[in-house]
Amino acid sequence: MKYSFIERSKLANFVRTLGGKMFSLEFTKKNGERRTMTARIGVERHRRTKTAVSPAHKFDNPYMLVFDMHKKGYRMVNLNTVDWVKCGEVYFVK
Repeated sequence: MKYSFIERSKLANFVRTLGGKMFSLEFTKKNGERRTMTARIGVERHRRTKTAVSPAHKFDNPYMLVFDMHKKGYRMVNLNTVDWVKCGEVYFVK
């Protein structure tokens, strides 16, 4: 298994290059609770049309919009609080 240390920019680039593959991650929510999630990006099926630009699309924003595979809904993940991300044999740790 390949281990790498996380930087927010590296993590965001890694997740975006997955091309819709599922990945697991663990992060700390705003209320301090730790959460492990199986997610993916690029899911369009459950999306509603929005007129406003999502804050997740701003360049300097630490949040990323992901689709939670277990809860079948979109979630915002703060990339600054992510402890680890795993996809296949690639494993990023903080």
